[in-house]
Amino acid sequence: MGVKLIDNNFQKEVQINSLFFSDGTPHINNFSVYKNDYTIDLRFGSNNDLLMALALTDYLKRSAAKSITLYCPYFPGARQDRGAPLTAKIYADIINDQNYKEVWILDPHSDVTPALINNCRLIDQSKIFAHLHGNRYTALICPDAGATKRTEKYAQELGISKIYYAGKKRDVLTGKLDGFRMPEIDRREKLLLVDDICDYGNSFIGLGKLVPKHSNIDLFVSHGIFGAGLDNLLRVYDRIITTDSFPSETILNYQDPRFKVIKINPLLDKI
Repeated sequence: MGVKLIDNNFQKEVQINSLFFSDGTPHINNFSVYKNDYTIDLRFGSNNDLLMALALTDYLKRSAAKSITLYCPYFPGARQDRGAPLTAKIYADIINDQNYKEVWILDPHSDVTPALINNCRLIDQSKIFAHLHGNRYTALICPDAGATKRTEKYAQELGISKIYYAGKKRDVLTGKLDGFRMPEIDRREKLLLVDDICDYGNSFIGLGKLVPKHSNIDLFVSHGIFGAGLDNLLRVYDRIITTDSFPSETILNYQDPRFKVIKINPLLDKI
């Protein structure tokens, strides 16, 4: 289950027993709740995780909890933050109805999602930057126009002055990607491509193939869904780095020295 409960006063995880009935309804078995501040750590992997977090929220509200904070690093629906359906708002409305003291998210897809969530706070990314600092990258790759702000933020934090601005085209009807473009790159560079989400990874594979052979290139994404696994990505990238924000099977089980998972912790990573 992608849901844990933290007692903020004692700074420790609370053991809860939960289950889903045969009809998919979540249930929380009785446990002691004190007049303390609590944090629900939601690692959204499916809507079932959200349902369980909502059931836990209701349980705490009906007990003695003083306040409830939601720690949800990967916010569902964030990629659909414009147009119709506006899925990010659907999830935000559900979250807002709970009246959490704070809602913590990591590296949202755009500024839209934090604006939709009441009492939204951004998780400090300084520990992520610390993990990337030691790799001595000489340049970053910005995968598309939408990632410009994120890439420039990383460049500033990592002390890197050179950014290669790449691009691609997507057919809005079929979702098919083509028209990948990459500036001319010096093969002596040690490159890092940064973005927020990797699902099937087709855009990263298409862009990575345009980098000169024998160049050093790593990929960092804040949220690794990896719906098609990592094998094809690791044919293009020397290393892949992500966080444990999304509880995918790849994150939990993939064993390869070229794959690094940075653990984020609600007890440590809030500011």
